[in-house]
Amino acid sequence: MNTAEEIEEVARLASAIWREYYVSIISDEQIHYMVGNFQSSSAITDHIQAQGYEYFFIRLDRSTVGYLAVKQEAGKLFLSKFYILKEHRGRGYASKAMDFLEELCKKRSLSHIWLTVNRHNESSIAVYSKKGFRIVREQIAEIGNGFVMDDYIMEKDVSASSVKSVIVIGAGILGASTAYQLAKMGAKVLIIDRQDQGQATDAAAGIICPWLSQRRNKAWYRLAKAGASFYPGLIEELTKEGETETGYAKVGALSIHEDMAKIAKLEERAQQRKPDAPEIGEITRLDPQETIARFPLLADGHHSVHISGAARVDGRALRDALVRSAQRHGAAFIRGDAEIRYESHRVIGAAAGGEFFKADAVIVCAGAWARQLLQPLGIAFKVGYQKAQIMHVQAADQYETGSWPVVMPPSDQYLLAFEDWRIVIGATHEDDIDGYDTRITAGGMQEILNKGMMAAPGLKNASFREVRVGFRPHTPGYLPVIGQFPGWEGLYSANGLGASGLTTGPFIGCQLAKLALGMEPDFDLNDYDIRNAIEGEEAGLKTD
Repeated sequence: MNTAEEIEEVARLASAIWREYYVSIISDEQIHYMVGNFQSSSAITDHIQAQGYEYFFIRLDRSTVGYLAVKQEAGKLFLSKFYILKEHRGRGYASKAMDFLEELCKKRSLSHIWLTVNRHNESSIAVYSKKGFRIVREQIAEIGNGFVMDDYIMEKDVSASSVKSVIVIGAGILGASTAYQLAKMGAKVLIIDRQDQGQATDAAAGIICPWLSQRRNKAWYRLAKAGASFYPGLIEELTKEGETETGYAKVGALSIHEDMAKIAKLEERAQQRKPDAPEIGEITRLDPQETIARFPLLADGHHSVHISGAARVDGRALRDALVRSAQRHGAAFIRGDAEIRYESHRVIGAAAGGEFFKADAVIVCAGAWARQLLQPLGIAFKVGYQKAQIMHVQAADQYETGSWPVVMPPSDQYLLAFEDWRIVIGATHEDDIDGYDTRITAGGMQEILNKGMMAAPGLKNASFREVRVGFRPHTPGYLPVIGQFPGWEGLYSANGLGASGLTTGPFIGCQLAKLALGMEPDFDLNDYDIRNAIEGEEAGLKTD
C-alpha cells in the first residue's frame, strides 16, 4: 500500500486496535502517545517513503480485517506491526499472514523473521511461540515523553536448511491440497498416485454450504465451517498462479421445501450461525416464484432460503489445478502403486514402479484404499467406504446455467449447474457393495433420476452425458481423522472425509502439511485424533 487513502485507512485501524487491545498492558497516556507518534498517517507515510517499510492489508473479500508492516534488513525480515481487529481474531488470519511472510522470505532469500513484543503481552507471546518464534533477548528502549518499550525480541528461523522431503500418496482433493501446501512452503514433494477408478474426487461435484446442515456432531460442523472459510483464499492464490479452471464458483445455494415451518427453521439456523461464520453472506427467504426464477427447472410450490456465500466445486477440476500448482512450486508426480518403506518405526520413503524414493515423511491420503496400504506396517486402519453414483445431464441451450445456484432439496440429493448447460444430479449412498465395484447400475441411475426429477421436473427434456462413480471413505463415528501415527516417526494421514470431502479436503490438506513440517496447525485437532481409526490397544504398532 502507498496511497494517501490506504495510509489513512491503516491509521484508523491502528487507532481502533490499540485503544481496544493495549488498555490492559500499558497506560492510556502511553497508548495515546504511541498512536500519535508511531501509528499516525504522517508516521506511516514516513515509514514507507523514508525508512523502507512495506505495509500490507489483511483482507476478507473486500473488507480489511487487519494489517502488517515489515522491513528487510541484514538478511532478515523485521515484522514491525501485525494487528487484526478483535472480531476477526481466532479465525486463522494470523496463520495465513505468517504463511505470506514466510513465502516472502523464501522469495527474497531471507533467513529469519524477527519482531518485538511487550513482555506483558502474554497472549501474543503464546501465539508467536506456537508459530515457531523463540525469545532471543530482552530490550528496554526509551521512546520519549518518559515512556519506555519493555519488550522481548522474538525470532523464527525460516532458512532453506530446514527443508523436508515429503512423499504424498494419493492425489485426490486431500492429497493434491497437501502436496500444494507443502510445495508452497518450500518442501521437496513427490506425489504418488495409482489413479484408481472410483477415486472420490474424480467423481465428485460438491456444494460448499455447511451452515444449513442439521448434523448434530459439533466437531464435524467446526471442521466443515473452517473448510468453507478456507476456500476463498485458496482460490485467490490459485488464480494468481495462473489457474483459471479451478472448478469453483460462488453461485449461492437454494435450500428448498414446500413446508413453510421447515423454511423458517432453515432461516433461523442460518441466522444463528452467521455471527461466527460471516462468509455465509446474505440470507434471503424466497417465495416459489422467486425460487424458480433462480433455478428454472424446479417444480412449482417450493419456497427457499438463499445463501449468497455458498459455492459449487468440480472436484476433478480443482484437484488438477492443485496438482499443477504444486508442480509449479517444484513438486514431482508419478503414477504407480506405492509401498511405504521403513526401518524399525521410522519411515524412510516409498517405492513405486520398481524405484525407491527416500523421504523424511510420508503422508497417506489414499482414501478408501488406505487400509491395504498401511497393513504391511502392522497398522490396522479402520476405514470403510460408500459408493456414490453421480449423473451429469445436458440442459437445453435456452438457459444460462453457469450462474445458477446449487439446490439442496429435502431429500439426500442435490442439483448443481455448471457452464455449457451441464447439470449434475447426485448422488446415491450405497453401503452394501462387494469390493471396489465401479459399475454404473440401472438401479443407481433410477434412484438419481427419480429424486432429481421430483425436485426439478424440468430435467425431463435434458439429455444424458455421463455417470461418474466414486467411493466416499469413512472412519468410525463418520468423523475425519487427522495426524501422525502414534509410535511412528514421519508417518501422517487424514481420512474419513466422506460426503463432505470437497468442503473439508483443502483445509485438512493445509493442516497435514503443517504437521509434517513441524508447524502449529490453525485448528484444534484433538477431536479428530487418528487413534480413533486404529484397531488394537497398541495403536497400530507393528510387533515383529
